[in-house]
Amino acid sequence: MKQDPFVSPEYKLNNPAIKHDFNKIRLIHSKADAVLLYKEQFIPLQEYLKLDPSRYLVLNRGNHHLRGQETIVLAQIIQWL
Repeated sequence: MKQDPFVSPEYKLNNPAIKHDFNKIRLIHSKADAVLLYKEQFIPLQEYLKLDPSRYLVLNRGNHHLRGQETIVLAQIIQWL
């Protein structure tokens, strides 16, 4: 499946014209996401960015929209601030 360069991190992060401060990046992902698969998309992105576990949150439930995980997501975002 062809990825849309407008929304794909692969295209944005590999663009040499864009300066990146990977220290500012935080990720939230659900293992139940059927759109962005955990092993195929999240793990490679996390490894590419060399993210420390304190800079990402992985949920077991919630699908692509993180449904039912709003409280956990909000608490994590507040903690990151």
